[in-house]
Amino acid sequence: MTTTVATNTTGIGTANTNIATNATAITTLNTGITTANTNIQANASNITTLDTTSTNNGTNITANAGNITSLSTTVGGHTTSINSHTSSINGIHGKYGVNIDSNGALTGFGLIGGGGTSIFKINADDFKIYNSTGDLNPFSVSGNRVQINGDLNVTSAAVIGGTATTLDANGRPTVLLLKKLRCCIG
Repeated sequence: MTTTVATNTTGIGTANTNIATNATAITTLNTGITTANTNIQANASNITTLDTTSTNNGTNITANAGNITSLSTTVGGHTTSINSHTSSINGIHGKYGVNIDSNGALTGFGLIGGGGTSIFKINADDFKIYNSTGDLNPFSVSGNRVQINGDLNVTSAAVIGGTATTLDANGRPTVLLLKKLRCCIG
C-alpha cells in the first residue's frame, strides 16, 4: 500500500504540473484571442470606414457620369482616331464632343452647357454649311477668311475693315458691296 500511495502521489504531482502547464497555455491562448479580437475590431472599424468612403466616392462617381467612345484604324503607317465624349456633372454641367485626329490633322466639335452659359466650339481648318442636297454653301470659313456666298443681310451697323456702316433714314444699315478684294460702302 505504501508503494501505491507513493505512485499515486507521484501521479498527482505530475497531474498538478500538467494542470499548471495547461493553465499557463490557456492564459497565453486567452491573451492571443484577446489580441486577435482587438485586431479584428480595429479591422472591422477600418472596413466600415473604407465602405463609407467607397459609398461616398460611388455617389460622387455616379454624379459625375461620363462616356468615352474611341475608334482607331492604322493602315500603312497612317492612323485615324475618332473619339466621342459625353459627361454630365451633378445635373449642372454637361459636355458632348467628337474629335478626329487623322495623322495630326485635328477636327471636331464640342457642346458645353452649364453655369448659365452655353458654348458651341468647332475645330476645323475649313468650316462650311450645306443644305441637305449639298448644293448650297451660304458661307464658309477657311483660315482667317470668311466667305459669304449670296446676300448678306445686316440688321444693325457693321464694321468692315475698321470702317463702320451708317444707318439710313429708316434706321437700316447702308448697303455694303463686297467684290473680290475691293470694298465699297454705298
